[in-house]
Formats: sequence, structure tokens, C-alpha cells
Amino acid sequence: MRQRFAELQAKDEEEKTVPWHIVNAAQSIEDVQADINKIVEDTMTRMSNGVPLNKMFQEGEYLLPPPPSQNN
Repeated sequence: MRQRFAELQAKDEEEKTVPWHIVNAAQSIEDVQADINKIVEDTMTRMSNGVPLNKMFQEGEYLLPPPPSQNN
């Protein structure tokens, strides 16, 4: 299984399609959560800068809805 995921990761990195993130689940829960939070924050920053969020295992980009109105 690990080898197959490594192959998929290498293919995506070569094609520059979907970035992969490896989180060490042997860490404390707090450290795992911190790693996940960092990945999410980095992803959101890239999206804010116009980098699309690509789909895994298929072609295309996710179309996100506009942010909620601030007038509610």
C-alpha cells in the first residue's frame, strides 16, 4: 500500500497536479492537529492567491461557492 501511494504521489508531483502532504500519525494528537491546520492554512492561502484546488484522481478543479455575504 505504501509503495502504491508513493507511486501516485510521484505521478502527481511530476505532473504538478495535486500536492501531497504526509502527516506523521505517530505524533501526539495535538501535533497531528497542528500539522493538519498548517496544511489547511497553506492551501487556503494558495487559493486566495488564485491557485485552483484540483481534484484528485480525476481531471478538473473544484468550483467553490462565493463567500457568504457580510450583510447577514
